[in-house]
Amino acid sequence: MKPWVVSGFGISAVRARARRGWRVALVVAAGVACIGGCKKKEAPPPPPAAQPAPAAKAVPPEPPLPTIHCPSPDTFFAPFLADPPPSEPAPGDKKSAAKAETKTKLAKASKPGGKNAAKTLRVDCTVFAPGRFWLATALSYDEKTGKNPRLGLFSGSPSSRMMLFEIAPLPTEAIEKLIADNKEISVKIRKTRDDSSLVRLGVVGGPGGGKPDSSEVGMLLQLVAHQPPRILWVGPGDQVASADGCVVEQTVDFELLFRTRLERFTTSKPRAGADGKIPATCKSDPGTQESLSFQPVALGRGRAVGEPPAATP
Repeated sequence: MKPWVVSGFGISAVRARARRGWRVALVVAAGVACIGGCKKKEAPPPPPAAQPAPAAKAVPPEPPLPTIHCPSPDTFFAPFLADPPPSEPAPGDKKSAAKAETKTKLAKASKPGGKNAAKTLRVDCTVFAPGRFWLATALSYDEKTGKNPRLGLFSGSPSSRMMLFEIAPLPTEAIEKLIADNKEISVKIRKTRDDSSLVRLGVVGGPGGGKPDSSEVGMLLQLVAHQPPRILWVGPGDQVASADGCVVEQTVDFELLFRTRLERFTTSKPRAGADGKIPATCKSDPGTQESLSFQPVALGRGRAVGEPPAATP
């Protein structure tokens, strides 16, 4: 008789049937245990609905800046031609008292009707910061001799009184020579190319008679918050020269880099004639840029002049 042999296939089949038996037994036991005692698990509540984002509050637009216009030239005549009042001497200071008395006498002589009343006045104004303030310059000199030039800087706005700053030191000799050599004299005030703190002043002279030629004694001022302006530069400004039917205009401009380096830009270009055309013989020179050394000189303290602004209701 042969011994009984169990193949591997047979053992595997037995093991598979045993595992199925255990699974069936477990399922039956779980079913019997849950009869009358198992409850269906409640479904989780739905997530809360997303709340709408609060509506952004409407920001009211900023009110527009007020419209500012330069005052009439007549506004500057009286405050500029009137000499500033002499400073009060200290008690017991005889020298200061004597100087004050001399200044008072000169002021009386300079009033309208006095010996030195004949003055020529030139004024120019520009809205320097739209909606905020304007700047103006005024030049006076003796009508007969062209001597004793005086240059002032005015500033004003709808909310503040007009202020006057005396431009000193002044290139007196250069201005007197300009007045003596030319028939038409004017003053200019304008901004620079990019810098909102720089302002250009200029005394301009020309021969008149329809000739476009002109020359300028220029000055560059720096505006400083809560302090008097400063003189940064004085020298030849814009020039216009004509020859052989060609009119060439040379302009200078400035920029204060990093508040420490002063750059001057000079450009030269021909100007169109009366027919609107530039003659073929007119040529422009290449522009130049150069650094200037400078030493700021602060103007004296300004003084309020004119009437205070009307109160807004």
